[in-house]
Amino acid sequence: KALKEITIGSTQPALTITGLKSLTIHLPTLEEQDYIIEILDHLSSKIYLNTQINQTLEQIAQALFKSWFVDFDPVRAKVQALSDGLSLEQAELAAMQAISGKTPEELTALSQTQPDRYAELAETAKAFPCEMEEIDGVEVPKGWEVKPLPEIIDFLEGPGIRNWQYTDEEDGIKFINIRCIQNGDLTLTTANKIKKEEAFGKYKHFQLEEDDIVVSTSGTLGRFAFVRKEHLPLSLNTSVIRFRPIKNKSTLGFITGFVENQLQHELEIRASGSAQRNFGPTHLKQISLLVPDFKLLELHQKYVSSLFEKRKQLLSEIDLLKDTRDLLLPKLLNGEI
Repeated sequence: KALKEITIGSTQPALTITGLKSLTIHLPTLEEQDYIIEILDHLSSKIYLNTQINQTLEQIAQALFKSWFVDFDPVRAKVQALSDGLSLEQAELAAMQAISGKTPEELTALSQTQPDRYAELAETAKAFPCEMEEIDGVEVPKGWEVKPLPEIIDFLEGPGIRNWQYTDEEDGIKFINIRCIQNGDLTLTTANKIKKEEAFGKYKHFQLEEDDIVVSTSGTLGRFAFVRKEHLPLSLNTSVIRFRPIKNKSTLGFITGFVENQLQHELEIRASGSAQRNFGPTHLKQISLLVPDFKLLELHQKYVSSLFEKRKQLLSEIDLLKDTRDLLLPKLLNGEI
């Protein structure tokens, strides 16, 4: 019997003990159950492994951002070397150690075995200043500037799509809400849709692109996710703000580092509302960022781009594994496989 056959009540359907006792189910043999569990465990283990790897990739990217743009480790290494009476060449070497985590001996070996990588590391070290200066009572690398967030990040708040605009049409375009942002990724299985004509008409400006960062603006402030190719087409909606780099001003890696390391603190300071705190463009316009020369941001992007690409690949694999698991389970239970 199906569940709907054993429920009682029309206004508020309910299950009863008697109804449940009359329910019959197909029960595979123990051998079949073990086979099903083995397959599902294999898929679940791979999903878990991919998730763990992604967390490690994120930690590496965060640590790099913090070292370069918050703690200024390469700059401080240069400053310390010069204050110790060492030459500029030796100061550059100290910065290379701070960036790579390698000893002088390991760097010498790297120059011989991987000269291109060594040259890239030397170029990166040279891009960091050799001095610190004080701005508003805070010591920062010389030449870096404090700029308003709108000069660095292109951001846009969602339009506020209403219930009466929702559609069930097959070619409708999904739109995001804060519930879609889960664990650094987007879950769109329950996302509502609007008509294609509206999405690419009056809401064309709110269409998301691959590698956009979307951030929740109410409830759990600062929860964020990256938009992947598989999520598109997708529209922005209220309670979510989209972040995107401005050409020759910022990079995806720098914005990601800011969102992961600093945005939460900024939002806690500025968010309004007691029961349901929220923030919007007005609050973002109050935020300023310490920004290095764009060349350094480009070098940083080179370091983190492979981490981002690997992360996207693993998330796509997780989606595929979950879909496979959901597709296989009923077939396994019914004995079709």
